Amino acid sequence: MSKARDLTEVERLREQLREAQETLEAIRRGEVDALVVNSPEGDQVYTLRGADYSARMLLQEMSEGAATLVPDGTILYCNKRFAEMLRLPQEKLIGAPARDFVAPADRQAYDSLMRRAENQLAKAELLFCAGDSTPVPTYCSLKAISLGDETCLCMVITDLAEQKRNEEVIAAARLASSILEQAGEIIVVCDPAGIIIQASREAEEFWGKSVLGQSLGEVFPLAGINASDLKDSADLLKGCLAGKPIRGVEVTLGRTDGGNVHMLMSAGPLYNKAGSAIGCVITLSDISELKQAEEALRESERKFREQAQLLEQQLIASGRLVSLGEITASMAHEFNNPLGIILGFVEEMLSTTPPDAADFETLNIIDEEAKRCQKIIQGLMEFARPSAATPQTTDVATLVSKTVKMIDARLYKQKVGLTEAVAPDLPPIHADPQQLEQVLVNLYLNALDAMLGGGHLTVSAQLDGDGDFSKHVVISVADTGHGITGEDLQKIFQPFFTARKKAGMGLGLSISERIIKNHGGKIEVDSEQGQGTRFRIRLPVQSLSQ
Repeated sequence: MSKARDLTEVERLREQLREAQETLEAIRRGEVDALVVNSPEGDQVYTLRGADYSARMLLQEMSEGAATLVPDGTILYCNKRFAEMLRLPQEKLIGAPARDFVAPADRQAYDSLMRRAENQLAKAELLFCAGDSTPVPTYCSLKAISLGDETCLCMVITDLAEQKRNEEVIAAARLASSILEQAGEIIVVCDPAGIIIQASREAEEFWGKSVLGQSLGEVFPLAGINASDLKDSADLLKGCLAGKPIRGVEVTLGRTDGGNVHMLMSAGPLYNKAGSAIGCVITLSDISELKQAEEALRESERKFREQAQLLEQQLIASGRLVSLGEITASMAHEFNNPLGIILGFVEEMLSTTPPDAADFETLNIIDEEAKRCQKIIQGLMEFARPSAATPQTTDVATLVSKTVKMIDARLYKQKVGLTEAVAPDLPPIHADPQQLEQVLVNLYLNALDAMLGGGHLTVSAQLDGDGDFSKHVVISVADTGHGITGEDLQKIFQPFFTARKKAGMGLGLSISERIIKNHGGKIEVDSEQGQGTRFRIRLPVQSLSQ
């Protein structure tokens, strides 16, 4: 009998043990409102006393993550949403330290949150690490609560992953909008039909109003394009949608005001996530100023090339003139001696021939022509081998007065009036008076030759203080003759050029210009046909004295 009772007691104990094991297992799986925590003292059971089933179901199904922690941070309970955030089953989370699921970089922030939650509601952003190592940004609220005799921490976890993604999308959209707003080029985005769906501010300023919803060809009509495979906007869109980008093609666009503007165009296709072309992005940069600069550079290059050719011709001419000058000097010297002998015999024959003799007129002509030849030879020698200047203090008024007296006879003979206007108190200049006399007399004689039928000669001198010629004395010689043509005016200082086809060798003005340049001055001329000519000689007050 006793043995039977013992067997019955053993069966009862076994049944209780089985039930206890099943209860503990259910607790571990979260199927009951309690938690078994392993400790040195053995398994300890925490129960949610008085837990309401409906409230538990609400926590279980809510969209926010929720968990109950014991003071040491062990997860006593968590809802399904929190488990979904961490991509782990609930049974793996319950009984585990919550800190183990926090990203290492945020664990100090988690510890601080736990300390603050002991006395008040604590909130912080924490980064959890899911079971598949995916980072999970969250916003956690933690507060201490009492469950009967036990104190626990209630944590509500909000998943910020979607919000962070939305913020990134918004930030990217804002960045794209800012780029279009601040871009200095015309940027437009077109759909496959060529309708503008996005545009930079520069595009609207070019057209004068909003371009959204407008046709690309209407807003940016191509008046010209530097590409053989492109004719118009339709070709451009067709090529882009076919995956053929355009890089740096020069185009000419027509403006609303009727003008044209040069642009540098680039275009490329716009793809969706599936890799299909859904539009075209076009960039236009204004290169009008660059084109103008290129044109100016080409024009400048052309002018420099012409100047180089002119200088080359002048160098060739200078070399020829040097050779010619050396030959001329030698020939003039050789001709001068026999010419002097001829003049001597002619003068002797004239002295012994009566004026009424038949040969007297012939001898007189020979004498005049020989003297003219002598004068020509003297001019050639002066041009080929100019004499050195002997500078000294020279009074301009005295110089003008003396030279004017040299032509008194011709003035009277040609019935030419004279006006002599020299400003008082002109400063003296440092120059060779004989060479300046030669220049002035040559200008007087040229003026008289232009007034064979009468006229008026004006000789003036004054101090010029304007511009680069400050502290210069200007001597002016003006006539009322027939003037000089525009074509001849550019050549009058060239050696051997003369507008008088039957007289002179064309060396007078060339020699005069060289004399004035040697004195540090400048000779200028302006003339009008039928009105007369004016020569101006500018001489520095201090020239050779320095």
